[in-house]
Amino acid sequence: IAAELVRGAAEEALREKQRFLTDLIENSGALVFVKDREGVYRLVNRRWEQVTGIPRERALGATDFALMSEAEARQFRENDEAAMRAGRAVEREEILDAPEGSRYFLSVKFPLLNDGGDVVGICGMATEITERKRAELGLDRHRYRLEELVDSRTAELAAAKEAAEAASVAK
Repeated sequence: IAAELVRGAAEEALREKQRFLTDLIENSGALVFVKDREGVYRLVNRRWEQVTGIPRERALGATDFALMSEAEARQFRENDEAAMRAGRAVEREEILDAPEGSRYFLSVKFPLLNDGGDVVGICGMATEITERKRAELGLDRHRYRLEELVDSRTAELAAAKEAAEAASVAK
C-alpha cells in the first residue's frame, strides 16, 4: 500500500509538471517548436500557428519544405542543422514571408539529445522583431540620404572655396 501511495504521488507530481510545461509552451509569446533530426515537426505552440497561419494538425508530421516556400524552408533547415552541428544553442535572424510583408524573428535553436547524448532533433523559440527591424531599415535609409546630402554640400562648399580663392588671387 505504501508503494502504491508513493507511486500515486509521483504520478500526480509528473502530471502537474507536464501541465505546467504545456501551459508555459502554449501561452508563450514566442513561437515554440520541436522537430526531429529530419526536420519533421513534433510540436508547435499556439503562437506558431497564429503567426504562420498553419494549423497544428497540418504541421505535425510535416517538414518546412511541405509547409513553406522553398527559400523559407531552406533557411529554416540550414539554421536547424547549424544548431545540431554546433551541439549548443544558436541564435539567428530568420525571415518569414507573409501577405502583409516580411516578418522578422530572432530565433534560438538548440539540439535535443537522447540519453546516449546523440542529437535527435531541435527545439526552437522565435521572438518577432519585425517592428524593430523595420525601424532599423528606416534609419538606414535616412542615414544614407543624410550622407548623400552631406557629400553634396561638402562638394558645393569646396567648389565655392576654390572660386573664392581664385577670385582672391585674381585681385
